[in-house]
Amino acid sequence: MPFASTLPRLFLLGHLATKENIMRLLFLLPALFLPSAAAQTFGLQSGMKLEAIQKLPGFRKLSSDFTYAITTPPTPNAQFETYMLLVTPKAGLCKVLALGKTNRADSYGDTLRNQFSTFEQLLTNKYGPAEKFDFLKANSLWDEPRDFAMSLRMNERYLSAYWTREKLPNLPADIQAIALEGNALNSTDTYITVGYELRNFAACQQEMKAGSGNGL
Repeated sequence: MPFASTLPRLFLLGHLATKENIMRLLFLLPALFLPSAAAQTFGLQSGMKLEAIQKLPGFRKLSSDFTYAITTPPTPNAQFETYMLLVTPKAGLCKVLALGKTNRADSYGDTLRNQFSTFEQLLTNKYGPAEKFDFLKANSLWDEPRDFAMSLRMNERYLSAYWTREKLPNLPADIQAIALEGNALNSTDTYITVGYELRNFAACQQEMKAGSGNGL
């Protein structure tokens, strides 16, 4: 299975949100649903320790520090095939990124847009209104309708929505922010991601920064 070339933006330090990179790092819709309130973030909870996560199906360590992947969380969603996790020794699990199945031959982005709209509505119904970004950069070379996927792949188009505690103070206690993003592997294949930044993410950041100078 082909995967994208850069780490999803969710897993860049301090930012919410691709598949080829996960393999390299070794990190229709009628039945679509999101976990219930009791099982948000696919049944995963902030602070889960690595020992517990290692028991989940498909567990593997990725080569980036503190990053892991599983295929089946406690409450899986059929629309996703891989779940990337950020887990530090002290803070435990602090980020979750679910990667959707690849939409083949979707150069115009019709399938991706339908998926995005459906997830956006589900998340909005559950958590409140999102801050949405849907635009093509000015003077982009990839400005034809058939270039939708390629413009995403080249980071010249943005299709994303964010739910943050800053804007929505009533988000569930375990969630600091949520990111919904459209992505592309190449000029024809697209996929969706849903990411959760958990309440202990700041502790994860501090832990990662504290160890960043080791060995210098």
